[in-house]
Amino acid sequence: MVDKLKEIFISYINVVQLRIENSHSEELMSLIDQLEKSNEFCQLVEKTHSELSSDGYHGKDKSSWELAVNNFFRRSMCYIDIYKQNFPNKELLLAKYIESFQRQQTKIRYLAPIEFVSFSKECIDFGVFQIRKYSREELDLIFQNKINKIFNHWATINVEEIKDYWFISVEELVPTKKIGYIYWEQNPLKIKYTPYPKVVESVLKQLSIFNWEPDWLKDGYLEKYPQEDYPVGFSIPFVLRINDNLLEYPENNRPDFSRLAKESRIDSLTDEEIGSYPMITTDLDEKQTTDFESCIHDIIKSLSNIEINQSNWHFIDIALGFSTKAFLSEGIERLLWYVTTLESLLGEKGSGLTAKLAKRVATILGKDESENKSIRKEFEELYEFRCNLVHGRPFKKQILATHIIKVQNMVRQIILFFLYFLNTITDRYSSDFPCDKIPTREDILAFLDMDKSRRTSIVQLVNIFLKETIPMKK
Repeated sequence: MVDKLKEIFISYINVVQLRIENSHSEELMSLIDQLEKSNEFCQLVEKTHSELSSDGYHGKDKSSWELAVNNFFRRSMCYIDIYKQNFPNKELLLAKYIESFQRQQTKIRYLAPIEFVSFSKECIDFGVFQIRKYSREELDLIFQNKINKIFNHWATINVEEIKDYWFISVEELVPTKKIGYIYWEQNPLKIKYTPYPKVVESVLKQLSIFNWEPDWLKDGYLEKYPQEDYPVGFSIPFVLRINDNLLEYPENNRPDFSRLAKESRIDSLTDEEIGSYPMITTDLDEKQTTDFESCIHDIIKSLSNIEINQSNWHFIDIALGFSTKAFLSEGIERLLWYVTTLESLLGEKGSGLTAKLAKRVATILGKDESENKSIRKEFEELYEFRCNLVHGRPFKKQILATHIIKVQNMVRQIILFFLYFLNTITDRYSSDFPCDKIPTREDILAFLDMDKSRRTSIVQLVNIFLKETIPMKK
């Protein structure tokens, strides 16, 4: 039976080759439209449907199978290769054809341009995702612009607009869409911290913890313009999606390029605008890029040391969600979500919450009593801003950029405190140390609430007894 499919498949390729290999570009699409109405094409659709629908994964609707066959020949470069006389290996093309109908998983690739930041390396590989800068040619290939300009012009991407950006590149496998089924977007109620796909949001949770100190902060800009809402970190203006299912239409990705923050490129001789380039507020040199790479690797390691959703440390995932939401927000909203992050890390029900939060923040971040007192005062001021905002009260003082930076740094350091603690526990002791024995959030909060002398005594006792009760790594 497969031999018959092979015979019909090769017969169609031969007809295509005969009709379009010496044609003019102006008539190419017209010839392809005619080919896809030919008897040879109809026979191929019929045989493909009868041979490859028997496993029950796809539906039976023949018109949907015709569209799938149509997409394969267009997206696989078959037509273009034959037109350019780069004749495909028919055996390999047939194997690819059959595999396309049999596969039940599709690889989705997401590319998210990173605004306001540049790196000293073209590619930084974190295993599950990469940060990369691509050439025009690479982007054209990724988005299949050569194919789309001929068959699906609505899916072409103007790579000139994005070629100067670094991208977050991350992939996921999803079930292949079944031929002959109608799909519609379902949006069940669930916690979502960003408008981006979950796999992209997961990457942003990790990247947002890094200390993105902008260049303008080093240049004294903050002192000159304390009320300016200037970007601290990076932003993601949109996410581009690419699927590798040759039986589907390509993704309709066309983003709104007007959302990109760019600066004019001026001709030094004529003072005329000759183009634009991305606005950069954080330019990481070689050492800073290396530090960034090391920091993110450590964060990934800390988060992978334990399955957060299967332990009593689920609060970290929630805190990272709120922190990321704050990181990508603008203006006063950033302060609101950063304080919410602190509450998810250190808060609890009951009276005297402000004082408890202030004490816990100071205990983690302060080095001595004088510094603790200063941090408590700073936090109380930030928390008052939050309370006035959510309760609709007027502000007694104006919120400045310094307040946003302070609370952002507080959140970042406290998240790192929890991750460092978790990393130390899992690294120091044997790998079979049970997750349910790791100190809970409540245990840590109770420890932070102790006075300094009592905490010191307990630390000394713990260091003695842990060696006896927990198997150390050799």
